[in-house]
Amino acid sequence: MCGSPPPLKADYDLIIFDCAPTLGIIPMNAFVASDSVLIPVSAEYHLPASAMTGLLKTVGRVRQQINPSLSVEGILITLSDSRNNLAREVEETIRAQYGSTYRVFDTVIPRAVSAAESPAVGVSIFAYDTGDKVAHAFERLAEEVFCRG
Repeated sequence: MCGSPPPLKADYDLIIFDCAPTLGIIPMNAFVASDSVLIPVSAEYHLPASAMTGLLKTVGRVRQQINPSLSVEGILITLSDSRNNLAREVEETIRAQYGSTYRVFDTVIPRAVSAAESPAVGVSIFAYDTGDKVAHAFERLAEEVFCRG
């Protein structure tokens, strides 16, 4: 059969490409195929400014040269431990540096053992522990993304 396959976008509300935190060929292909990018940022250490700047420049280049519809959906703070001063500092820094230009989601994904255990047993966090704080945080994120609020 010749020709292009039918677009998948019509069949889904959302398609997620979960890529390694590199600017290699797989994330680049995901940028080309995507309408928007959600950028997760770990609250465990201060993200080097050059890494975030490089990522945002790459998104801009892809938008200019290949995929004009690509946008930044938002920045998501992950692996956050509210008892940890560094995590609070990282969150404050991200919100201060990027919050006026990009959407920084209100939802913060907490650090939890269950989030590390669920992939090891081959199930989602929702199936592994429905009452878990990480599962609830991802539910809030989905509402925030779909409600655009």
